[in-house]
Amino acid sequence: METKREFLNQYRTAWEEFVRRTNALQYCFTASEPDRAHVAVALLEAEKARIAYNAARNFLVAQMAGLQPAAEAADQALPQEGRVRAIARMLWELAGKPDGTAVADWLQAERVVQSASAAIAK
Repeated sequence: METKREFLNQYRTAWEEFVRRTNALQYCFTASEPDRAHVAVALLEAEKARIAYNAARNFLVAQMAGLQPAAEAADQALPQEGRVRAIARMLWELAGKPDGTAVADWLQAERVVQSASAAIAK
């Protein structure tokens, strides 16, 4: 059986990965000529790291409180509309805020969130 220290280490590892992935995403956005393909990969990796971090955090809290962790990560059970909206906005801003791309940006953001959730669920 794992100890609380091991759960804390898993949490820290997930946090560090999340920080690395969000820094990589930020770097993509600050490039003078952002490459949408690189941004798409960085978005997916950052979203996967966010989901993994939230799951590790929730598990650690449950263990420290003496509770049984939920069978399914709460992050995956909730509607993802807020995440989709945030990612769609990032894509729109990256493209220079053009008119008429809302649907395409939204659909791409949905794919990112769904792919990240599916990858973490495996």
